[in-house]
Amino acid sequence: MSYLLYIKKQVLIEIGNSIGIHRPETGGILGCSKDGVISHFLFDYNDKSTSYKYVPSVDYLNEYMENNWYNNGITFCGMVHSHPNNAQSLSCGDLMYAKQIIESFNNLEHLYLLLTFVTEETVNIRYFKTFLNESHVIEAYQLCESEIHIIE
Repeated sequence: MSYLLYIKKQVLIEIGNSIGIHRPETGGILGCSKDGVISHFLFDYNDKSTSYKYVPSVDYLNEYMENNWYNNGITFCGMVHSHPNNAQSLSCGDLMYAKQIIESFNNLEHLYLLLTFVTEETVNIRYFKTFLNESHVIEAYQLCESEIHIIE
């Protein structure tokens, strides 16, 4: 399994301009083009989150993907959300939800989870690739800088 991630710079800008300026525990979804590049982001304006948990608006996000992404060759490939208090790692809840998502999609081999946190007005992102191992246990790998390729 490759641990390389390719993401368009515009997606990172959109994440910073949405999740980066809202309260913690907000989020959105990521879409990949046919070449495997993360090329799309949708901020979840309709989330049902609390101060301690991001709760996506699943119906809204699914409808958006159905009406806007799938017919244009864009596939769902990940989620982004923010944590409070400079928390920089995935929670058990994050991993359980990733497992549910992977299991609910027939052809989703892995799920990118991007975790954002704001420090001193800077939006920071941790990049994770999650997948189910042979025993169907969720595993998460934090990508290092050399594995992340930002595309203009």
